[in-house]
Amino acid sequence: VTVYLNGYHGDTSCMFFAGRPKKRASALCKATREAMLAGIKVCGPGVDFREVGKAITQSATEAGYTVHPTLEGHGIGSYFHGRPAI
Repeated sequence: VTVYLNGYHGDTSCMFFAGRPKKRASALCKATREAMLAGIKVCGPGVDFREVGKAITQSATEAGYTVHPTLEGHGIGSYFHGRPAI
């Protein structure tokens, strides 16, 4: 799901189930959403990007999952999925 308005892109990261998910799939989706929200919660002016990654990793770990060590985010703006790679 995305939006393009006045020359700029928006981006969202959501999963939707088609049909009835297995408990394991449902638990994974819940944990990933909670990890994303944990990362968003620490965002703000002057906050180092590493703090976002730490919050995501901590949330995932507490839910019993791991985060790939080369997980990377991306910038958005007038160019979709552009720099900076974070």
